[in-house]
Amino acid sequence: MRKCRIGTAKFFTLLLLLYRTSVYKREINHERLYEVPDNLFKGRVAHGNDLYNNYFSDFYIDRQLAEPYPYVEWRGNEKPGIEEYEEGISLDVEYTEWTPDLKSCIPRYSVKIQTVYDQARAIGFDPDTQIPMLCLRSVQLYGKSIGLEWKEKLKMTFGNVSYYDHKLYRQLLGDPVRIDTKDVQQFLNALKAGRDIEEIKAPLWGRCGGGIWIRSKDNYLMVSYRKPSGVTEIPDMLSYSSSGAFERFIPHYQGQGSPGKNMAKEIFEEVGVPIEYIPVEELTIISLGIDANRTLIQFSFFWDSPYSVDELIRFRLSARDSREQYAFFIPFEEKIINEFLESCEFEPGAAFSLMRLCQKKLVNSKK
Repeated sequence: MRKCRIGTAKFFTLLLLLYRTSVYKREINHERLYEVPDNLFKGRVAHGNDLYNNYFSDFYIDRQLAEPYPYVEWRGNEKPGIEEYEEGISLDVEYTEWTPDLKSCIPRYSVKIQTVYDQARAIGFDPDTQIPMLCLRSVQLYGKSIGLEWKEKLKMTFGNVSYYDHKLYRQLLGDPVRIDTKDVQQFLNALKAGRDIEEIKAPLWGRCGGGIWIRSKDNYLMVSYRKPSGVTEIPDMLSYSSSGAFERFIPHYQGQGSPGKNMAKEIFEEVGVPIEYIPVEELTIISLGIDANRTLIQFSFFWDSPYSVDELIRFRLSARDSREQYAFFIPFEEKIINEFLESCEFEPGAAFSLMRLCQKKLVNSKK
């Protein structure tokens, strides 16, 4: 077992926070507590829950980026029921066979890209046969009458993007990703105007992924710690209850992979809830944004599950990918959520959407 050298002060800080917040410890025994990495409590959001300065930034179009913007929200609101979307109700999904071409996206690298393709095929790896991922092509925003209410509605059209192409695209941009704010602003403007992403400079930014916050029926929120030994993307920090990249086709649904269906698949694979027990229309999108470091559209969902903590723990025992992260449960209370946001290192989109969830369900719902 890997030993983690955790300072005495930080270890007691962790124990104190777990004690003060009454964390449900059924999956965090003493052995696992000693494995908590030294940098888990980085205090990234150390002053007044300042998520805007730590996880989110506005764009300044007149300058080149020095550091990558972690997360930029595109659709989201602090008020309950505003800018929230449920698939099949306030979100319509359509599909095309459109696939962005990497060489046309970044023509200055076209020779290098072709060389990489040729090298891959020479060793028996065919980039064209990789799993197609869900790629956003265009968005339309309009209103719809639902019962006696007029509710905003989104229509999203998706195509395909090669996982290999997107990975290569990120490598060419550099690590960490260095981007021009003008390109990202153009991308955001295209989304807001309902234009085809195909028309703008960086259509590979349309690749999709996301995560979901799961609340148990006994009012606990499931939180995950992404183990460095279990994941390659954004390891060694706290994140959603479940998350992953979105695939274009999902065998569980005999065909098309929408954002909601992909999220249900991730819950099944990481939490273990049978996919037939997860109504896609009950998975609510609470924030839509751009993960600028990973150059993808990020969907943040919330599920008010009908299961208790004990039931969710039992489901996790049979989950295929449960070893990718540790899972624990914290009371779904404003003060406790703020303590975790102020004390721990989170995936940027997870932190921002958790703030949105807190605003919607705990702060503004009382007004």
